[in-house]
Amino acid sequence: MDSHYTPSPTEVFGRFCSLCAMAPSLEGQLVFLGEMDLSGIATAAAASIAGAASLGADADPERIKIALRQGFCDFMVNHLDEALRILKNELRRKRPVSVGLLRPPSHVAEEMLERGVQPEIVLPDQSATPHFLQRGAELLPPAPANDWIDVTWSVAEAPARWLPHLDQLAIVSLEQASGPRVRWLENAPHYLRKALMHERYVRMSAKEADRFRTRLREKSPVPPLLRFDGREVNL
Repeated sequence: MDSHYTPSPTEVFGRFCSLCAMAPSLEGQLVFLGEMDLSGIATAAAASIAGAASLGADADPERIKIALRQGFCDFMVNHLDEALRILKNELRRKRPVSVGLLRPPSHVAEEMLERGVQPEIVLPDQSATPHFLQRGAELLPPAPANDWIDVTWSVAEAPARWLPHLDQLAIVSLEQASGPRVRWLENAPHYLRKALMHERYVRMSAKEADRFRTRLREKSPVPPLLRFDGREVNL
């Protein structure tokens, strides 16, 4: 069952880009996920990587437990009061956190509206989305369109030792020395531990990808495996 609710790095990266396109910083903002389905879990991971807090609600405990096992959700609680205590504490500190509430999302949304709890960002196709939008929430947009290349890299041995070195070569290959993709490369391996344990992923422009390939050829401490859009590239 876990595999049905395990988003790929590509899916999470798309949600991450959507979130980062909404504001320069997501710290201190709350994302309402609705159900903890594949879309909700992918957005929970993306929100944490982006620095936001998120609240998902689901009547199925197994889906929240899957998100917990995967490391995409930090807490599972039974009452909105418990969820709000956690969220308020972390929002005040501007630290990412993801909470799964074991309640139907429509009931949770009604309670939030009654209490005046307003998320900054909501997902499409949720029953309470129109009500949250009327009160000033923003709708999560599609991922920005671009002609970037899917770039992955891996090593044959000791990935925990060597991949961080290659990640730094990827970071300095980007056009911007800071920004969302730098945050992704720095934070995503923590939240996508299983998916990115042996292979890293990011999207780059053609110029950035060529620059990264050159740096790997000249400076990589070990022979890496590099792929552009799934095809192996010779260094």
